[in-house]
Amino acid sequence: MSNGTSRTGGIRLSNKESKEITRESIRVALLMLMKGCEFDKITVTAIINRSGVSRAGFYRNYSSKEDVMQDICAEIRGKLSEVIANEAYFNDPKLFYRDVFHAIKSDPSTFSIIMDANVPRKYIMSSLPEIPANEKSADAKEYYTFIALLTSLRTIVYEWFRKGMQEDEEVMAEIIYGIFHEGK
Repeated sequence: MSNGTSRTGGIRLSNKESKEITRESIRVALLMLMKGCEFDKITVTAIINRSGVSRAGFYRNYSSKEDVMQDICAEIRGKLSEVIANEAYFNDPKLFYRDVFHAIKSDPSTFSIIMDANVPRKYIMSSLPEIPANEKSADAKEYYTFIALLTSLRTIVYEWFRKGMQEDEEVMAEIIYGIFHEGK
């Protein structure tokens, strides 16, 4: 049939669409498994069984469960990177800090599952985007101060989430702003 449907009446997917559905099924399966099991105890076989994807389909898309986790973290990083790309933050760092905490708090489910499953910290930290420093800065102190801020911010976000996001976004923005811009 040439109208985009198969003989059984189903819709044909392009290879790209089919691959993305397979990858999404695998990512969702890993997240679902992590709701009840620690990451290091989950096997590729369990992911395959939960996702309904064949073993060959899994390995066409990922080399390991760690590879799947890196993909999940990259997805989180992509969402947070959208926040970071806003040029208004150059003039209002407090707004930037608030919006980073808000982005995490507004959709904490994936991050929460990762934390609860005792996923190694390196994966969690990799989900927090890097903010490029201006390496061409003429002032070495400014450059390294910015690097310290970025490293500290990632660690603070991680700890804030790990402790259950008890402080609201505004409070966290004030704390970060006070530490790095007011010396408090």
